[in-house]
Amino acid sequence: MRRLGFNLRLFFGAIGFILLFLLLFIGIFLSLGVFSLGLIVFPASLLGIFDVLIITTDLGLPVLAAAGLGAVMLGGGLCIAMAFACMGALSRYNSFCKGTEWRKRRLDDEKN
Repeated sequence: MRRLGFNLRLFFGAIGFILLFLLLFIGIFLSLGVFSLGLIVFPASLLGIFDVLIITTDLGLPVLAAAGLGAVMLGGGLCIAMAFACMGALSRYNSFCKGTEWRKRRLDDEKN
């Protein structure tokens, strides 16, 4: 029965970590996408305000500039948050591997 519990922990742990790293992957690219969008929209709207670049939009150029600056700040914050989330997930993965190794060694010792 103990071997079954160990195998179930290993199976569901692997599924959980695959899903966790998939969510982190999506989060990283989402945050980089928002940050990149802000880096494109904010300077372009400033150039539109100063009549260097012609921008046709339904929004006013000051509103577009504010939205671009907001996207830069939101994307930057998300990038920093994803860095901390990745460090936490890696720490959790390392502790799971150590715990699994310890349980495997204990099962092997009890079997002998």
